[in-house]
Amino acid sequence: MYRSLSYQFVSTVGTACLLWLTDVSSSQAQVPSVELPPFQDTVAPQPEARPEPELLEELPPADTLLGPLQSPEVEPSFPLEGTTFAIKKFEFINNTAFETEELAEVTAGFLGESQTFADIAAAREAVTQLYIENGYATSGAIVPPQKILEGVVTIEIVEGQVSNIVVTGTRRLAPGYISSRIALGTDVPLNVNDLIERLQLLQLDPSNSKFKRHQFIQK
Repeated sequence: MYRSLSYQFVSTVGTACLLWLTDVSSSQAQVPSVELPPFQDTVAPQPEARPEPELLEELPPADTLLGPLQSPEVEPSFPLEGTTFAIKKFEFINNTAFETEELAEVTAGFLGESQTFADIAAAREAVTQLYIENGYATSGAIVPPQKILEGVVTIEIVEGQVSNIVVTGTRRLAPGYISSRIALGTDVPLNVNDLIERLQLLQLDPSNSKFKRHQFIQK
């Protein structure tokens, strides 16, 4: 006999951005504000559907439960390729898992007087990877539409969360009991390590000793 769990989460990590460019470097020729076409680079992590697992005595690793935690490789393309401008500072909004100083540290290497859109994309990716490597697999960064004024680029953080927990296949334990135990590991932003810890504790619960199989449906 087994219990089957499923959960849903919302992950909205955008990949396209529309920038307005204003040249702020006094050492470069003045560039008028122009509307730039959207560009695409590394896509946000999207967990893949997994086949139904075999009976397990222990929980599988995080990458099995939630799909790949790495962004798939995609050939990047950028608007106005070759255009350079100054980036003196990155500003971050909506970040709660990490302090602004921590995000500034991982993006410091992309500051300079002759930067490109590729540098902005790389800075955004560095922030996303920081989240992923620390268990925030459904969080990441986007670059919202903006004008680059005085060398300041804004990066918006989108921190993922669980919108609903669906429990199916239970016979002895109430679905509400199981979902309430799992919910304890779904703080905002969602951390995979916290979620796995709650599932492991649920397995160790004496009243649930036969709870050996977990099915995760990602929507």
